[in-house]
Amino acid sequence: MQWGRWSGQDYLDQEWRPDLPDGAQQLLALQADRIDANDFPRRQVLIGVRMDVADTSLPAQLTARAKKATTGALSSGDAAQALAVSVKRVSGWLQRMGESSFRARPATTQELAWALRHDLRRVVDWLPDTPIASGGQLARLKSAQVLPGARHTEIGTDLGTRYLRLVIPTETGFPATGLELPGGEWLKHLDVLRSDDDPTAPPVEVSIRGRRPPKAEAVKTLSEALALAKEQERTAREGLAEEAPEQVALARSTLSARLLEVQSGLLDMVWDTPTWVVEAEDLDVLDRRTQALIDRYAGRGIKLWAPPHLQDLLWKETVLGDRRRVLEFAQFRPLSTLVGSWFHGGSQVGSATGSYVAANTGSTPGPVRTRITNAQLTRDAVTTVLVGSTGMAKSTSMCLMLVAEQLAVPSWAALPDMKGDLGGVPDYCEMYGGTVWRLSAEEQASGALDAFRYLQDDPQTAASYAVDDLTLMLPVQRRQLVEAPLRAAADSVAALSDPDQRSTHAIIEALHNSTDPHEQQLGRDLTSLARDPLARAVAGPPDLSATPIPTGPGFVYFKLNALRLPDPHTPEELWKPGGRLSAMFVQAVFTYLAHMSSQVRGIPKLLALPELHLITGFSYGTSLLERIARMGSANDTDLLLDTQATGDLLRIPGLVDQINSVFAFGARTDTEAADQARLLGLEPDRAVLDRQRGLRKGQCLYRDSQGQIAAIRFDRLTQQIAEVLDTTTKRHPTTVDTSTDGTTADPMEEAS
Repeated sequence: MQWGRWSGQDYLDQEWRPDLPDGAQQLLALQADRIDANDFPRRQVLIGVRMDVADTSLPAQLTARAKKATTGALSSGDAAQALAVSVKRVSGWLQRMGESSFRARPATTQELAWALRHDLRRVVDWLPDTPIASGGQLARLKSAQVLPGARHTEIGTDLGTRYLRLVIPTETGFPATGLELPGGEWLKHLDVLRSDDDPTAPPVEVSIRGRRPPKAEAVKTLSEALALAKEQERTAREGLAEEAPEQVALARSTLSARLLEVQSGLLDMVWDTPTWVVEAEDLDVLDRRTQALIDRYAGRGIKLWAPPHLQDLLWKETVLGDRRRVLEFAQFRPLSTLVGSWFHGGSQVGSATGSYVAANTGSTPGPVRTRITNAQLTRDAVTTVLVGSTGMAKSTSMCLMLVAEQLAVPSWAALPDMKGDLGGVPDYCEMYGGTVWRLSAEEQASGALDAFRYLQDDPQTAASYAVDDLTLMLPVQRRQLVEAPLRAAADSVAALSDPDQRSTHAIIEALHNSTDPHEQQLGRDLTSLARDPLARAVAGPPDLSATPIPTGPGFVYFKLNALRLPDPHTPEELWKPGGRLSAMFVQAVFTYLAHMSSQVRGIPKLLALPELHLITGFSYGTSLLERIARMGSANDTDLLLDTQATGDLLRIPGLVDQINSVFAFGARTDTEAADQARLLGLEPDRAVLDRQRGLRKGQCLYRDSQGQIAAIRFDRLTQQIAEVLDTTTKRHPTTVDTSTDGTTADPMEEAS
């Protein structure tokens, strides 16, 4: 297990496309700069295996011929046959590794060269760019200046001398505690051992070399150890009044159980030697880092030491491709114990591709990337939820992902802002060249949300939507009586050949011009209501010069905080006119969102719903939510939900089953934290509850689409973006701080 650095240039090379707009390229470059600025250490695990030629799966004659290869007596035909058999075995092993929890893949020449150069120089200044490294390239890779010492090894690098110390466990053989090191996942949190004294030093590395003995050899070794344990037990009883020490009895029972498991094929054993590699720029720091490592593992019940006069041998054992083995320090234990140490695991989360949005603060530090619109490509669930208490930056984090996705992937994105504090989001989108369309009940052009404007090719559907909107504008007592004349007038408008003459307001005019006095009165009443600012965007005379609401790629922002929505528990017959018009406006917005989700094809669509509890209080809001959650994958629509009420989210029928990813921000109560734990798929034990209650602004626990969980922190990239997206209520004091010390706050730090 080695550590490199995440590269912003690698991220840029992977995500850049020639068709990206200039603004999207600028944001991509900014994200790459932030990856470099954060200096993320990169966990790199290499798992190698040596497959000997002597194997029962090979024909005996071919095995005998293959053994002659070392003397040059093997013919080219025999070599080709032996190679074909070996390649088949290796390919099968690689496939099993890829399907296992390791999710391993064959290393590239560049990755192997990096590891070798890192071992020998600690600085990687050159790598081959060919699929196979030639002899001359290998010689250049192996060029190194190494000076072994009694207590450390000195490595000459381009940046000066680096000092290494190799640390190993003191326990070998058969520990009485059960043939395994205590401490659980004892190779998981190496990154936390970085030292403030030497910030350039990488986290502690680990090298594990081992051999899986054949079953017969493992049985023989365990049998000999069991016989020794029995002899010790008999001797102890003779001197201790027939009472053997507890450790001896425990060792015997453990060995007996292990021997039975190996004989029945339930367990494999392994000889392995774990070695921790500590690095520093001077000997004082090396001593402190070594002691910190030893102290940390002592708390887990694992005793480590740095053996003197053997540092050079232990270092050689860690070099990629070296065959040296210091057998005196080998551990003999179940293979499951080694795998269970999590040297292959950690806390990596997110997509392999996509936009950089956050920093992983767990045991696998690095950039966190998301590509939300990829979910439906694999027919995965399409709902992403962000939960947590107010003020924890849920909405800001959601908008960071939304804008990054919309700019990187040509798509339609919509944000209904029920609180009205996300006005900086469209500004952020425009900063990087995004196409933005704003709508609010206070400022929008007349008729801008009229269904006839965005459904010019489907006037019958537009007429149906218009009837729904006009009906909701009227008191509930009149609705049944006016439905027939409304539909008749809507059908006559839908039949007009000129799209510019078709509108919701034209339906009102048709009623106003009717010869029926009741229809005339209905037209006069609707005309009066249509003048209200809350209704003008839907039922007002259409402003044909205004930009129509988009039905293609773009970002649509609805500012809905000025609405006077009625209490969801108030009967409709008691709604005031402002409440009816506000409900109609929200219904028209949701009708547009539902149409885009279900009817528009050929582009990805993203719908963000912040403050979900303000939406689910209305039947059409819940209906929209359930419909998109169930059909989002088929309709190529992704749903982003932000709510403080995690419990309410769990109670929406069928929604939990459609969740792809979860971002759980800080909670204020145990009940809220317990609901978050269930949403994350965790047991709501005390440790989980305390962690969720202890998260700071911008921090959260992230469960990705693969079920992987890690602590992350969203990155607002620059102070300018942080200020644009800030939703904190502003005050305007009479005294203004005019100091200009030139300092700039870290955008990952929470706002003061």
